[in-house]
Amino acid sequence: MRALLELLSILVLVNYASPHFKENRRHRFEPRRIRDEPNIPKWVRPNSPKNDFRRPDNEPVQAQVPHVVLDRLQGVKSTTDFLKAFGGEKFLKKPEEVKKPSKSKGPQGKGPSKVPGRKTDSGSSELLTGASEDESGVDFENQYCSPRPAIVHVAQPNPSEGIIYPFCIKLQRCQGCCGIADQTQHCAPIRWKNVSFTAYKVSWSQTVVRSVSVRRPAERLLEQTEVDPIVDTDDVPLVERDRHPVKLDFREMMRSSKRGETHNRLRRAARNMQQVQEVQITMATHAECGCQCTLDPSKCGPRQKFVEKNCRCECKAQERCPADHEWDDQSCQCVCRDQIGECKRTMYWDREICACKCWVRRCKKGKVQDPKTCRCVYKRNI
Repeated sequence: MRALLELLSILVLVNYASPHFKENRRHRFEPRRIRDEPNIPKWVRPNSPKNDFRRPDNEPVQAQVPHVVLDRLQGVKSTTDFLKAFGGEKFLKKPEEVKKPSKSKGPQGKGPSKVPGRKTDSGSSELLTGASEDESGVDFENQYCSPRPAIVHVAQPNPSEGIIYPFCIKLQRCQGCCGIADQTQHCAPIRWKNVSFTAYKVSWSQTVVRSVSVRRPAERLLEQTEVDPIVDTDDVPLVERDRHPVKLDFREMMRSSKRGETHNRLRRAARNMQQVQEVQITMATHAECGCQCTLDPSKCGPRQKFVEKNCRCECKAQERCPADHEWDDQSCQCVCRDQIGECKRTMYWDREICACKCWVRRCKKGKVQDPKTCRCVYKRNI
């Protein structure tokens, strides 16, 4: 009995000392926190992914157009400017002489003719007539559905592969109106035609993209760093010069040297990446247009059919309706002529008989439901 008591006391002592031993061991390696002490984040090591300056916010570098290419595209407005900016002068051709269109003159060549609908110099207004188009391109004639010039963007490749110039061209697209606010019809192409033209593609290597993506965050970090101002020793007296020694701005020196090296490296890479080549682009232009129905034939109901002439769903066949009913063109069935009446709680409105009808109720043996009162009564009482 005594040995059993000693064994129990040893077990109790071990269970009590075990958590205290773990707690003391934890505090041996971790400092004890004071109560209500704010949780200060740990210092991030320089080689940690959270402090990677090459990838801000720890995001992967996405394929993008190098900034060197974007800087050169700022002043490009024509194909000639594009080829000169990227070293493609060999593709330049002599411009053909194009005669400028002469301004329209009125009778006897005394100046431009008067356009209906515009005010003259004297201030009197003229009546608007049919086709009237002035010098600003305003036309008051009804613009029916037909192919018209429109600006269409040229599909660009992956930003990591290059760019294609021109960025947008003028092609024929179906535009115009088919009716009043185009409620039932819309202008759509009927026939297409493929056209090809010569474009210019500029490609570059991935090393240029990688150097630009690494350079930008590092330059921003240097620009945001505060530096001490440089003290000119010529303006400071000798006594104060000994008291305040000159501070050399090493950060500014490193920044200027880094900028010079990066600029020269990118200029060399830009000269090497000027790979301008001619490519043939094929795009579709609208050759013929027409007015098509806006409504989809699949939207018609089971009792309806699609009439393309009217661009709407119509009933297949009209049935003869019984008394107190009339034909409804929307649902294509006979509906009650009168409005839905108010029924009791034990009844509902039946559209077939256009009257209130009792809810079906199970009655006891020997009883049936009275259609007027909706109660279960004996047959002899009906």
